[in-house]
Amino acid sequence: MRKVVLLFIPVVLLLSGCSADSLARQEILSRFSKASYLQMTAEIKCEYENEQREYKLTCHYVPDGLCVVSVVEPEELLGLVAEFEGDEKRLSYQDTVLDAPLLGMEGLSPAGLLPLLCDAIRDGYIMEENGEECNDIPAWRITFLEEGEKESLYYTVWFSKDDGRMLAAEVTTGTVLNFKLAFTDFIFGDILTE
Repeated sequence: MRKVVLLFIPVVLLLSGCSADSLARQEILSRFSKASYLQMTAEIKCEYENEQREYKLTCHYVPDGLCVVSVVEPEELLGLVAEFEGDEKRLSYQDTVLDAPLLGMEGLSPAGLLPLLCDAIRDGYIMEENGEECNDIPAWRITFLEEGEKESLYYTVWFSKDDGRMLAAEVTTGTVLNFKLAFTDFIFGDILTE
C-alpha cells in the first residue's frame, strides 16, 4: 500500500503541472479575444513559386473595426498603407487611394495577412497545439483552421508562454507554405472586461 501511495504522488504532481500550462494557454487566447486593439510589427517572408519576397509591416488591429497596415520595408514601398474594415479594403500611398477588393489567392497578401491572422486567432478552429520553444523562448505552438473559398487556410502561431505575445507564425494554403512571419514588436491594447 505504501508503494502505491508513493507512486501516486508523482502522478498527481505531474498532472497538476500540465493543467497549469493549459490554463496559461487559455489565458493567452483570452487576452486576444478581450483586447481592445493589438499593435504589432512583423517581418514577413513570402514564398512565391519562383521567388521569395520580404516585407516589414506594422499593423494596428481593432476587432470588428478599422485595421491599418503600413509598410516599413522595402524602402521603395515606404508610405504604402492598407486599411481593412469589414469587407472593405483600401490601399493608399500619400494622397492617392486605390480600391483593392482582391488581394491574392484566398484573399491573402502581405498587406492583408496580419489582420487575417488576428481574426484566425480570435475565431479560428484550433487544429493542434503543443509546447515548443521558438528562438529559445518557451512557447505554445497552436494551429488555427479557417475555411477559404477554395482551400483551407492554416495559421500556425508561436505564443510566448511568459507574456502571450506572438513570436512567429506560418500561413499555409492547403498544403503550400505561403508566408513565414517573425514578430519584432507586439502590444496588447486595453483588456475589455465583461
